[in-house]
Amino acid sequence: MTQSTVQVVDARKAPRHGIVWAEDWDSDRFRLLSTAQRVVYVTLVMYATAGRGEVWPKQGTIASVTGLSRRAVEDAIRRLAELGYVRIARKATGLRRRNTYTLLSPPREPPP
Repeated sequence: MTQSTVQVVDARKAPRHGIVWAEDWDSDRFRLLSTAQRVVYVTLVMYATAGRGEVWPKQGTIASVTGLSRRAVEDAIRRLAELGYVRIARKATGLRRRNTYTLLSPPREPPP
């Protein structure tokens, strides 16, 4: 029987888009976020496409998944954009409007 070895790679050295490490949640920059903002951010991270950090779930879908009201989701997303956690691109497709959210690595400093 042969033993195989597993090479451990520190993923933190690679570029990150919207990745939140467990220990980051206990940092100054996340303590200042409201519970709704944290829950919405984590939900967006769950929807992220591999490597691109882009998501486009409807706000109603996010509200359904998180148990928040649609208004609370709108407010949380707006604040996350102001603080540099996400970038919002509004796209019109026919008669409909769609938001694409690009997840950004959390700022190193606590938000103002």
